[in-house]
Amino acid sequence: MVDLLLACVSHPQYEVCEITFNFWYRLAEELYSLRDEERTKLFHGHIEKLISLLYQHCQLDTDHDGLPTEDSDFHDFRVKATETIKDAIFIVGPSNCFKNMCVLLGQQTGWEKVEAALFVMSAIARNISPDDDVVVPPVIAALLGLPAQETHIAVRYTCIHLLGELSEWISCHPSMLDGVLNFLQVMLHEKRLSSICALTLQKICSECQDQMAEHFEGLYQIVSMSDSFSLSQDAVFGLLTGISLTLNKVKNEVFAERMSKLCSFHIDGLKKVLHSPENTENMPSPLFWLDRLTVILRNVKVEDKEQHLCLPVAEILWPVLSETFTRYKENVRVVEHCCRTLRFLLRFCGSTTLSLLGPVATQIVTMYQEHPHSCFLYLGSILVDIFGSEMDCSDGLVSMFQAFFPETLKLLQQPNGIVNNPDTIDDMFRLCARYTMKMPGNFLREGLIEPVLMVAMEACKLNHREANASVMKWLCDVIRCGQEQNSEPHCKFMRSLIHARGENLVSGLLNACVSTLSSFLVADAAEVLHELLIFDKKATSVWLQNVLETLSKQNFAGIVPATPQQIADFHTEVTSSGDFRVLSRTMREFARLYK
Repeated sequence: MVDLLLACVSHPQYEVCEITFNFWYRLAEELYSLRDEERTKLFHGHIEKLISLLYQHCQLDTDHDGLPTEDSDFHDFRVKATETIKDAIFIVGPSNCFKNMCVLLGQQTGWEKVEAALFVMSAIARNISPDDDVVVPPVIAALLGLPAQETHIAVRYTCIHLLGELSEWISCHPSMLDGVLNFLQVMLHEKRLSSICALTLQKICSECQDQMAEHFEGLYQIVSMSDSFSLSQDAVFGLLTGISLTLNKVKNEVFAERMSKLCSFHIDGLKKVLHSPENTENMPSPLFWLDRLTVILRNVKVEDKEQHLCLPVAEILWPVLSETFTRYKENVRVVEHCCRTLRFLLRFCGSTTLSLLGPVATQIVTMYQEHPHSCFLYLGSILVDIFGSEMDCSDGLVSMFQAFFPETLKLLQQPNGIVNNPDTIDDMFRLCARYTMKMPGNFLREGLIEPVLMVAMEACKLNHREANASVMKWLCDVIRCGQEQNSEPHCKFMRSLIHARGENLVSGLLNACVSTLSSFLVADAAEVLHELLIFDKKATSVWLQNVLETLSKQNFAGIVPATPQQIADFHTEVTSSGDFRVLSRTMREFARLYK
């Protein structure tokens, strides 16, 4: 049968070959799971032939000019072919396959055959042992020796991609690094190759962080001249990721200097946008600079004891972000991206940005009251996570919630307010979860938490994966606070509140399961009920019995969904089950009766 499928692969039309890909994946998966070397060897020759045939199918047309287009069927086929090779390469061994392609490479004169061999090699390059000193060095030497102008653009593109896939090997052979960087620097000047060069530099920076730290100035120049190199935004993001990773490997004083330099370039760009009239010709969107700053901030890691090094960046960047909020406060997309940049700035600096807490909280609360974008709630949760453990900050953080909640309630009380604003529900209860975790004594108190619990019980019916999960997680958290047998005032209060509102909560959970929630969301509701049973099994049993008696006796079609015996059995199974998985399955099966 395998020979017959190889006959299909050898068909001149690649569409016929593509039909067999699922078989090769299943075969490789089965052999890998068996881990039987003798059985695997039986297919050695078949996989070698498969890879040889795929090499032929992946060849571009001889008269093809330029790079392969990514929106073509043939491009999709080549991508699937590389996945098939990656799946099956362990059967023949990556080094053997690499050697076979090297032999083919030395025999070929047509550019399309050379490109196809390099293309196959790039598919398996990550599987080559970093310790190899025989197969890879002559290949890299050949790549670096390619004449730039005389070589077809597609061959150069695949060469650059192959170097990126060999980045782990290069990290173990640093003597090769300078030659590779010089090669990439030359190729960057070809606009059609600039983006793949940048992505390859990202891979090399990721694998060679120690060695690439000394090349910061060269990388910075590439970023600062990205427009002249015609780099795509994704390529710039990749390059910035690589540079940021190298900053993690330098000494403190060097880190502070380089970080300020890298961020200042992008902050200055954002300032130009803010200080120019709207709709200025050739002026980029603020997102252009915000997203780049976000990439830098999310990839630089600083230990707690060294976070003071981040303050210079925070002091420069925060006023600019504040101005961005003010100017674009009605533009939800810009506000969301600005919040994301500020989020990573706060994470980057940690608790050393205590001086920013007041200004940031004041601005996001003020703007939320005017424009209730849910991203402000999420940003509030970041503030609570970072500063919630600081005793001096607790009153201010509680005041922030007291300012957020009335505006949120006003939005959710509109007709279909909960259904129409799932992002607000999601971010509000993420915020509540952070308060409950970081400062329960200040948050779980009389007069503050009751209306939040009422909203949560209403939001149980929201058929939205992320929002519903946030609500259910918070409910589990507050019930666990009530489970704690200690004398903390907030624990005592939560015990009394759960006893007072327990039946309403069970009603909200059960009615949501039988009416609005999709089957995959019932498990989260079951977890809340499970926590209630742990909290007080006897009381929960009574609440459940009362709620079951009020369930509708007929569905919308006039049919009795559940008989009295089924309802009684459900109550018994729920209250007697100590296993959450059994409880979840029982609730799903019961909910199906009503749908």
